[in-house]
Amino acid sequence: MKTTFNSFLFTFFTLSIFLGFQVYAVPYDYSYVLGCVAKPGAPQYKGGIAVNPEFDEELKGWAAAGNAKISTAKSPDGNAYAVVSNIVTPQSDGLSLAFNVEKGKLYTVSAWFQISEGEAAVQGKVVTSTGNKTANFITAKAGCWTMFKGGFHVNVTEPAALHFDTNSTGFDMWVDSVSLQPFTQEEWNSHQAESLEKVRKAKVKFEVADQLGKAVADASVSIKQREPHFPFGCAMNFLIVKNEAYQKWFLEKGFRYAVFENELKWQATELKQGEEDYSVPDAMLEFAKKHNIRLRGHNIVWDDPEYLPEWVKTLPDDQKREAALKRANSVVTRYKGQFFHWDVINENMHYNNISSVTNHGADVFNLLHHLDPLPIPFLNEYNVIEDVSLQSFAATWKYLQKIDEIRKAGYNGPLGIGLESHFNYVEPNFPYIRASIDMFYATGFPIWVTEFDVDSIYKKWTLQYMEPLLHELHSHPYVNGIIVWGAMGDKKDGCWKMCLTDLEYKNVPPGDILDKFMSEFIRVPDTNGKTDATGAFETSLFHGEYEATVTRADGAQAAEPQTFNLMPGGDVTAVKFKTR
Repeated sequence: MKTTFNSFLFTFFTLSIFLGFQVYAVPYDYSYVLGCVAKPGAPQYKGGIAVNPEFDEELKGWAAAGNAKISTAKSPDGNAYAVVSNIVTPQSDGLSLAFNVEKGKLYTVSAWFQISEGEAAVQGKVVTSTGNKTANFITAKAGCWTMFKGGFHVNVTEPAALHFDTNSTGFDMWVDSVSLQPFTQEEWNSHQAESLEKVRKAKVKFEVADQLGKAVADASVSIKQREPHFPFGCAMNFLIVKNEAYQKWFLEKGFRYAVFENELKWQATELKQGEEDYSVPDAMLEFAKKHNIRLRGHNIVWDDPEYLPEWVKTLPDDQKREAALKRANSVVTRYKGQFFHWDVINENMHYNNISSVTNHGADVFNLLHHLDPLPIPFLNEYNVIEDVSLQSFAATWKYLQKIDEIRKAGYNGPLGIGLESHFNYVEPNFPYIRASIDMFYATGFPIWVTEFDVDSIYKKWTLQYMEPLLHELHSHPYVNGIIVWGAMGDKKDGCWKMCLTDLEYKNVPPGDILDKFMSEFIRVPDTNGKTDATGAFETSLFHGEYEATVTRADGAQAAEPQTFNLMPGGDVTAVKFKTR
């Protein structure tokens, strides 16, 4: 299979760090300020290539867009900012900065916004001859400042404009601390490699001495990974209970985390009202427990009416509420302590069939937390990082609004950020993906990629973007785990969107990409080295459990094998051997 260009670059720059060569790049700024605050922060990257980012030189470099009029003002403490008035055409009238955009570069954008009254969605976008490309949206409010963060890349090199506008009219928009920072693909990949070294790996030092404490030089150290630390898994379905080929494939991959594809859903367990059947998920649970596989609970209820049992759809609201809470009580009580996560109301930003009768879903969250307080309750949504548009029901800014809605409705317990990550016909916007995860991290909630796939209907699309997306998501320091949505089915095409194997469980190209990724970053091959004159050998390994053996230069084993754990946040781990 032909290696993609993005994959080549990532591999090259990862190796360059491992081999001691330094990629000199402006460090990526992962910070984000959540909420609405009294004063705007300083511009990231000191503004990058944005001219006059803090408007200390009046409107130098900036221009009005559409019907808007622009001016500058100062707060009582002397802070200058731009004022955009006469906003009469939504998503058109605004503030614009001319710059030269370059094909192949990835641009991060940040700024601070306030409006004169109410609240509105503010958009940042790049305008080129080929059209507009959105960097992100945020909700700006009156009386306080909100941070915007996003990004874009385009396929042209030409004069362009960074443009800020809103989705509404009848107010003034204030802008401050703008940043526009470009990165080459090489620099972007070096951020990934640097992040892996900092947050996914740790250093270990082996010290070998004889019985008298004298250093043993030129001893061979062999290190074998026993279990990786980073949670990386795959969806499974009912076929795995009886299909030995499926079991063999799943277990040989070494998946220790999984989720049921459809078998636990309400539609699958109570097709007729009052007739519950949990026999299939029970059998799948036993398989998982037998093989030490940890499970996400997916899901308690689903807001999409298409995937509700038929009998639920026709119930009046009061009975629908009663049925939903009964379902939640039944499934959570039955599987208490069996799942480490629960997807509570699935896709409740796109739909509200159950949320509308359960106090924005807060009643279901509260019931779960009462019945089974240890698992983390998750929001779980698609088109969060896959697509950024005003029409996207679950884009980053709307996800943050949903969290506020559930909090205001009375649920104050733990929450998890579930990013389904079903990439399809929209070209991935890597700067937006990275910025969105930065924003979610500011909530303090754990972030998981819960259903990753790249639509294999577009074969070339899958092969082009699957590996770069896995690298981007795995290397982000705030992503806590990844589940691939690749369960096999009994349909002719064998799977839902992204096939990893054929119906005989032999790899198809996406399966090869997954194997390559896992062998490099999850279940890694053995590491070998030799002690120096001081009897030491030091290396960097992915977090996990390992076993090490030492052999003297004469070929004799120097000592019994030792196991050790490398975990996040630790100092250099010392493993000491004494020869016999």
